[in-house]
Amino acid sequence: MAPPAARFDAWDPPQSRLEAYAFALFATRRTLTQTLVGLSEAQLWAPAGDGRSPAAVARAAWDREFHWLWPLDMDAPALPATPSLVEALYALVRHRAVSEELLMAASDADLERPHVSRATRDAPRSLAQVLAFVSQSELADAERLAADRRALDPGWPGADELLTRARAAVSALAEG
Repeated sequence: MAPPAARFDAWDPPQSRLEAYAFALFATRRTLTQTLVGLSEAQLWAPAGDGRSPAAVARAAWDREFHWLWPLDMDAPALPATPSLVEALYALVRHRAVSEELLMAASDADLERPHVSRATRDAPRSLAQVLAFVSQSELADAERLAADRRALDPGWPGADELLTRARAAVSALAEG
């Protein structure tokens, strides 16, 4: 008898603190993008429960990442003022790619060192603090968008499993 096929998206638990932070960023971004997939252009720009459109939430996520994580000498890519859904999703992926590069060059020891970015220049924070802030903020955005999406589109299959994973990953940062 053949062994059961592994799920293509099965995630192994993080093996280090740095990997836990990277996993939280990955899990929150995957959840956030999933809440946007399938929106019409009208839905993308329609104000939601808190008055912000899903597009505005996506823009806030990429702005937060740019200001809190990216090196000072790196410019943000030019993005349309009113991106289409594809452009918004691309921007979310593009911004996370820079953060992933930063993490691939880091070590667990770097987590406690000051991280210099636009947002931390005058108020120093460690890389761990910055990563936790970005992950927590993005999880909150994903949870709001998922709730708005359920209200807007009762047939939406949801992102419950992804939200559960993201919550667990962010929660683990507080415990670690």
